[in-house]
Amino acid sequence: MRKKTAGYRIMSKYSEMKKYKGSGVSIIAATRKMSTLVYMILKNGEPFDPLKMAPTKEYREMRAAALNVAMAG
Repeated sequence: MRKKTAGYRIMSKYSEMKKYKGSGVSIIAATRKMSTLVYMILKNGEPFDPLKMAPTKEYREMRAAALNVAMAG
């Protein structure tokens, strides 16, 4: 099962968070994210589109810049 779900964005976020927050907090955060997604899908009546979950280019650039500043300081 781990091989199937390891590439999912929520699972990768859970795995990353688990390293520094612990499994309990990480499970709650992942569950909240999934329940929010399900609620929005049901509320809007739209099919799930995984492309909408991908971070934008601007977000990736902003995150890389923040990481560079953090590593320099």
